[in-house]
Amino acid sequence: MCQKFRQDEIQLLKQKVLKMMDSAMDEIRKTHDSIELFKEMKFGQLGFTTEGRRDNIIEQVNQSFTILMSCFVAKHYFPEATYFSFALGNSSGRDMTVYDYNDKVIAEVEIFTAVKANNNGKLRKDVNRLRDAKTIADGCRRVVCYSAQKECKMKHMPGDEKVEVKYWPLKVFMSWIRK
Repeated sequence: MCQKFRQDEIQLLKQKVLKMMDSAMDEIRKTHDSIELFKEMKFGQLGFTTEGRRDNIIEQVNQSFTILMSCFVAKHYFPEATYFSFALGNSSGRDMTVYDYNDKVIAEVEIFTAVKANNNGKLRKDVNRLRDAKTIADGCRRVVCYSAQKECKMKHMPGDEKVEVKYWPLKVFMSWIRK
């Protein structure tokens, strides 16, 4: 489900995710058997998603870092934007759509965090998807933003210049989360 957030609501969303992470941590601390813990992490329902439903911890980790990266990108890469539409959870569509004060779409953004940006060809797939997609509005920027241990260098393909790729070192991203 896509949700809209004004620039001044981004910090509140970040706090909501951090609270959800604390809740999951409290649940994890209750399990003292490693096999049971791993079973619950993979198949069980420890903690809650941002939509308030219980889910497995692996989905929560992925969702949490995608949302936090979306908040980071909103604050650091689009400070001039008025509001954002985020595809939270298992929503389809762009991870983030960026709007100006006239409600005009100024950017479509794919966002991810990964150990390595080239795992499963993730960065290349996102660049290809944005490169080949019709944009919502004329002049709309196409951007892939990600955080990983190291920056990924991709082989250039025709049309890649249509897509901006923005990398933030994991250390910088994690430091921002802790602020």
